[in-house]
Amino acid sequence: MIKHSEHLVQETHNGVKVLAYKHRPRSLTSILQTTVEKFPDKNVFECNSEAVTFSQFSERVERLAAAMHKTLGIGKGDRVALLLGNDIAFPLVFFAAARLGAVSVPINTRFVANEIAYIFGNSGANTVFVHPDYLKECARARKSVRNVKHVVLTRPVKEKGDYLELEGLLRDSTGNIAEIDVDEKDLASIFYTAGTMGKPKGAMCTHRNFSSTCINVEVATGITADDRPLICVPFSHPTGCHSQLIAGVYIGCSSVIQRHFNADETLTLIKKANITTLVGVPTIYWLLLAQMKLKGYDFGQLKNIIYGGAPASPELVRRLRETFPSARLGNGYGLTESSSLATFLPDEYTMK
Repeated sequence: MIKHSEHLVQETHNGVKVLAYKHRPRSLTSILQTTVEKFPDKNVFECNSEAVTFSQFSERVERLAAAMHKTLGIGKGDRVALLLGNDIAFPLVFFAAARLGAVSVPINTRFVANEIAYIFGNSGANTVFVHPDYLKECARARKSVRNVKHVVLTRPVKEKGDYLELEGLLRDSTGNIAEIDVDEKDLASIFYTAGTMGKPKGAMCTHRNFSSTCINVEVATGITADDRPLICVPFSHPTGCHSQLIAGVYIGCSSVIQRHFNADETLTLIKKANITTLVGVPTIYWLLLAQMKLKGYDFGQLKNIIYGGAPASPELVRRLRETFPSARLGNGYGLTESSSLATFLPDEYTMK
């Protein structure tokens, strides 16, 4: 774990002198490979009844990357849209695209067809991976754009259509793919953020952005490989993707994925899956506190409770500290444009 300022060096980027982490991963692929070497047989993701180890996940990433390159013609710089929600397929596609030097474009699953079509067209995505829950809106959106050539379903459906299936790509793939030169300055993803006016704008995140965020999360929060974070924040948001999903892989956590937030289900999952780290907006915590009062839950195993995305009232912070006395509280702040976490208020300052 990086702890001290001696790990920082001054570098010049685009003519500007900045501080940077000296020993940082140079790509998303190197983030995954380094952790696979440390924890090959440890679960990296758990979602409902599915679980995959770091080594299994890495092998599937290689197979999918090979299939995406050979069957779909995806190469460096190509845009790959992800209309998936919080699903174990999301990190698989995300890392496979990164392996090819392609650019992932996560899409908010609450968007309707015209909003999805705008992102398809604006990003130039030529392939979209979609969960069946969102296939109808995806199909409607595709009719109004010309650049989407391939639609890949991540779960099988009974209806036949103009799409491929993820498991078919994996099954037919040899997994053999040459090394691709990916620089840390290369684009890795485009996250669309609406702001307050006009259409959503695409925030461009490089491999270096992800590496820096991963180290920032580790240093600021104190999360370790022994932790079990629950991810209930959408993957289409940088908090769910950058600060939890990718940072969890970097740190070596076993992350538990929840498809949709529901207070009662979340509380049950925290206990059942032995969750130690929880991240959410203040509204989520108010809902959890209300549900706990009704049902008398006890979560002594929680070590980290992190909130952000909106102002947290002193009353909420006080209630969290009273309800979870053994947990460290933390207030994170960031922007889509800053690749999520930019500042972090640690436990000792949360009530000041």
